[in-house]
Amino acid sequence: MADMQRLIIYILLFMAAGKAGAQQGYYSAEPAPFSSDRYDEFSPVFYRDSIVFCSNRPDDLFIRYLTGNKREHFNIYCINPDDTATWEDPGIFSENLVTRFNDGPVAFNQREQAIYYSRNRNTETKMKDVADSVNTLGIFSAQKQNREWSDTRSFPYNSRDYHNTTPFYDTLNRRLYFASNMPGGYGGTDLYYSEKKDSTWGEPVNLGPRINTEGNEMYPFFSASGKLFFSSDGHGGLGGKDMFFTEKQNGEWIEPVHLKPPINSKDDDFGLIIENGFQSGYFSSNREGSDDIFRFYTRRPQFYGCDSLEKNHYCYRFWDEGYHKIDTLPVRYEWNFSDGTSATGLEVEHCFPGAGQYKIKLNIVDKQADTLFYTKKNFEFEIKDAVQPYIRSADTTAKNKKTEFGGLKSNLPDIKIERYYWDFGDGTLAESPKVSHTYNKKGDYKVILGVTGTNKSTGKKEKRCVWKEVRVYEE
Repeated sequence: MADMQRLIIYILLFMAAGKAGAQQGYYSAEPAPFSSDRYDEFSPVFYRDSIVFCSNRPDDLFIRYLTGNKREHFNIYCINPDDTATWEDPGIFSENLVTRFNDGPVAFNQREQAIYYSRNRNTETKMKDVADSVNTLGIFSAQKQNREWSDTRSFPYNSRDYHNTTPFYDTLNRRLYFASNMPGGYGGTDLYYSEKKDSTWGEPVNLGPRINTEGNEMYPFFSASGKLFFSSDGHGGLGGKDMFFTEKQNGEWIEPVHLKPPINSKDDDFGLIIENGFQSGYFSSNREGSDDIFRFYTRRPQFYGCDSLEKNHYCYRFWDEGYHKIDTLPVRYEWNFSDGTSATGLEVEHCFPGAGQYKIKLNIVDKQADTLFYTKKNFEFEIKDAVQPYIRSADTTAKNKKTEFGGLKSNLPDIKIERYYWDFGDGTLAESPKVSHTYNKKGDYKVILGVTGTNKSTGKKEKRCVWKEVRVYEE
């Protein structure tokens, strides 16, 4: 019973921790104007022109239900972020959904005619039973009828033996995603989905070990581009619960990508939603002593799944496969390259100055007369750079030494490159085709170059990235 009580508290009320200041970098973040210092607010979702979220602030209802520490239970609130007159006065989303226990988080279908929300399963029991192991969290749904939410139904896989919570509904695939500590998972709470066929919900499907860990994964959210955002304390990060995203490539989830500060912090960060193609959004965090909702804006693209830099090869070995010994004349093999150089021998090595089209001749020369006996080979040889952004820099450098980095040799024939983004692996960022950087500590650093531009054929915006390792020595 004690373990279940801790789990309920862990899910619904993240404890306070030290205050962490916002960092400059990929994102900017600040508390949303409707998020208070006195109460808890978390798990925002978009609903029409409004934002719906969970909070334990006092409501306008006649009857109030208090927890053991004399605080309100969580209710579902709503506010219109464009209506500045009501920033400080969010209202109860629907009185029909209010219970004596904890209500929320919520999710909506695409038409916003159905709501899926978490709450304690048994709302008729005594208040003291809210932390009882039998009054677990479950998922419920309701329909919008005549401007009111009604026809409340329990998700068929709710149970007194485990929790189901933090729902998200994927309208396109008719799937309900949620977190649960049902038996058979990988540990803690895992992410599952249940697919709806006709009016029947299918057996919950675990999202697998690429996403779920021995820790706790919760708060799933799918973007329009198919990225799955979620929170986890089992994938590592800055501390507490951090936020990640993944997506399917070739039918498999890619390794979850950790979101950069200040979206993530050393405290608990969770419940993220995005808009405008990840240009902005909201998330929850307890970094300032209580659960608060933050508004964020993207300062620069985040690059992930980058390939390691492929080195361009300009040095080659040439030999004559049709060599046969000429007994009657003393001759030499002379290779002429159209870059203005030559080499002598049956087998030679030559380094070209770069990519391009070259003409190569193999001449047989009479040593005694120093005249051309005949031209045995005459062919063209093309060298192409790898199709990729290109990091031009030293592979090694010294601490406190200025090191030059360049991206102008990037070879992306189909893209008109417009911007260059650098991440030097030590927390330092830059934007320019050519930059210099100084490392303050020795070590191995993963340098990432990301570029954005316009596809010359389609006109669509695209981005590409590569990485290379730079080793920094003490001297």
